[in-house]
Amino acid sequence: DVERARVGGKRLVEAAGGALSALADKIGESLVLATIIGGRRNVLLRVSGGNVISVDSAKAEGGSGYELVTNRVMLAYASPGELQSAIVANGLPFAGEWENVDSYEDMVVELRRIRKIGYAEQCGESVCSVAFPILSENGDVLASVGVYVPTFRYEDAKVDLIKLSLKETISKICALIQRHDR
Repeated sequence: DVERARVGGKRLVEAAGGALSALADKIGESLVLATIIGGRRNVLLRVSGGNVISVDSAKAEGGSGYELVTNRVMLAYASPGELQSAIVANGLPFAGEWENVDSYEDMVVELRRIRKIGYAEQCGESVCSVAFPILSENGDVLASVGVYVPTFRYEDAKVDLIKLSLKETISKICALIQRHDR
C-alpha cells in the first residue's frame, strides 16, 4: 500500500492512459486498469475495444472480486499483510467463485502458481480474461491490467498476441512511472 500510495492512482492513470488506449486499438478488446487499496480492488480506468462485439468490463465484474483476474494477480504479488487485509475485507472465496479454491490453503497455492507464471487467466462460458501486474522497481504490486475477450475470439494466436502486447504495454507504463520518479 505504501508504494501504491506514493505513485498514486492519478499518476498511474496518467502513465497508463495513452498506452492502454493504443493497446485497445491494437487488439480491439476491452481493458481495465485496477489497483488494490485496503484489501479491495479499485478500478482506475476502463478502455473499450474497437470490435463491434466486445465485452463491457463493468458488467462482467461483480461479487467479492476473487473471480476477477485483475484482483487475483494483484493478490499473487501482494505482501502477506496485504493478502490478510483482502481476506479481512472480503472474506475467503465463496464455493465456485474461484476454481480449485475451497480453503485458505488452496488460495495460497493458486496465488503462488499465478506468481510463478506471471499472470492470471480465466475462461468462462462467454468471457475470457487475462491480467498481468504492474510492479514497482522493487517488485511491489502497484496495479494490474486485464483484458476481457468474448470466448469465441479467445484463440491461441489471439491469446499469444494479447499476452505479448500486454507485457510490452506494461513495460512502457513502468518506464513512464520510473522516468517520472527520477
